[in-house]
Amino acid sequence: MPNAPDWLAWAAGIVDGEGCIRLLPYNASSGKRRVYRAWQIRISVSNTDPRMLMKLRDMFGGAIHSKQTRMMRGDPYKRRPQWEWIVACKKAHAVLTQIRPWLIAKAEQADLAIASRKLIRTNSKGSAFTEVEHAYLEQLAGQMSALKRQTFTETV
Repeated sequence: MPNAPDWLAWAAGIVDGEGCIRLLPYNASSGKRRVYRAWQIRISVSNTDPRMLMKLRDMFGGAIHSKQTRMMRGDPYKRRPQWEWIVACKKAHAVLTQIRPWLIAKAEQADLAIASRKLIRTNSKGSAFTEVEHAYLEQLAGQMSALKRQTFTETV
């Protein structure tokens, strides 16, 4: 059973150590040629070994893409090719809610992303966010970004 607690703890460790949790704005269309600004939660994990990314995709869905590395642009260090697993929107929210109990380094980022989903979900497809809603989501995205730059000066 791929989403048993042991596998969810494993996935949390991978996201904690190798992953990135983001809240991103993007331009969407309602299908009536009306473009509006929407938001999405996105989780990505990059690695040179695609096998663990395939396991994440099997567990949660999403997609795996090859990442252009410096090696492809004439890198003198000949780094190995990288792969990236990406999951977004509802699926990303589902991943975070399942792995949240085991997250450590990215726990606060996950909490902010989960909180943002409540607002994103209430905004039906095709309707624009209010300025207040955009400001709140931008604030959450800023908090998430600040957590990524957090430094620790003491060792335990």
